[in-house]
Amino acid sequence: MKKIFLRLREIFSCLYLRYIKRPQCIVCGEVGTLKVGEHQYICESCAEIMGEIGNDRD
Repeated sequence: MKKIFLRLREIFSCLYLRYIKRPQCIVCGEVGTLKVGEHQYICESCAEIMGEIGNDRD
């Protein structure tokens, strides 16, 4: 039951960010859904690219 509640909370949080708040990604300017810092968001595609770059450096 707790997992269902947490999943619903995650879904509503994502919908709130995408359709109501619409913060901009600090890298490309698209709608950012992942919080990086205070009042700073990044989109999922930029996060994937940054993750791949980080993996290549190691």
